[in-house]
Amino acid sequence: MRKPTIAIVHGAICGGCDVALANSGGALLSVLESFDLAYWSVAVDARATELMSLDKIDVTIFMGGIRTREDGELAKWIRERSSIVVAFGSCAAYGGIPGLAALIPPSELVDYVRATTTTTSYGRAGEVQLPKLPEIETYRALPDAIKVDVVVPGCPPPVKSVNHLVDVLLKYVKSGGVKEPVIVAGLKALCETCPRKPKEPSKMQINDVKRIHEVRIREDACFLEQGILCLGPVTREGCDHSCIKVNMPCTGCFGPLPGAEDVGLRYIAGVLALIASDRERELMEPGLARVLDKVIDRLGVLYRYTLPGSRLYRLRLSIKGVSHEG
Repeated sequence: MRKPTIAIVHGAICGGCDVALANSGGALLSVLESFDLAYWSVAVDARATELMSLDKIDVTIFMGGIRTREDGELAKWIRERSSIVVAFGSCAAYGGIPGLAALIPPSELVDYVRATTTTTSYGRAGEVQLPKLPEIETYRALPDAIKVDVVVPGCPPPVKSVNHLVDVLLKYVKSGGVKEPVIVAGLKALCETCPRKPKEPSKMQINDVKRIHEVRIREDACFLEQGILCLGPVTREGCDHSCIKVNMPCTGCFGPLPGAEDVGLRYIAGVLALIASDRERELMEPGLARVLDKVIDRLGVLYRYTLPGSRLYRLRLSIKGVSHEG
């Protein structure tokens, strides 16, 4: 009996998702036992031309966002030939950290990198012909480029999520398809199962905003109670509180809760309002503006992984007359 085929391909990535998949141990072995690995440049000696020679792929795992024209063409190509497409990792699912550059026009982004990146100067010796850089486009998450069947968030996804993904794929082998889109994450907010959850969250008030290096963090208290911004209230559970267990606040890599299109706006409305004093609440918008002024790097805090799918980003694109679908 023919094994179903699986391919693992890359858009704009750092490599962490590859490492997470390779480190999953038994989960990866289960995949390799049940699937014929057609392509994975990290682990298999195969060229992209061999991938392009395939007429059909049962499952394709896509890592990274859509940064270049080549990334976009690859995404469309795998969608046409794959029964199931998996967006693996926060970059593929929501845009990820590279998505923070989405507000900068591609041409300006390249100029900035060329002008500010420090390089080592060597004496000239010989001639070299540099390859042409891929054409950079407006940055997108994978679901903004093609239809996605399974989303596995995380930066990178933890072993627990990889195990869940394996279960989904093995069910596909038995049943022959994924009937509805699957998100490998919980439905509740991370806060709801947090070991530091306050006894009476509704009565919590935050007196000030502090950065993690400005305070000695208590390990038995909620980060928000200590004035440290934590995105647990607006982030899906499923990571087993891995950051919180090492005394670091949640930064939101598991993405928005069901029904929440914009993590930043939801956080401003639900959490930052707790910081305002009674007088600031009376002042409404001016008071909230003063609260936001206390937050350093607001985009990085509120949209670290989700900017390309946010209302803020879509509004900017609509003003500029740019299509989000590329």
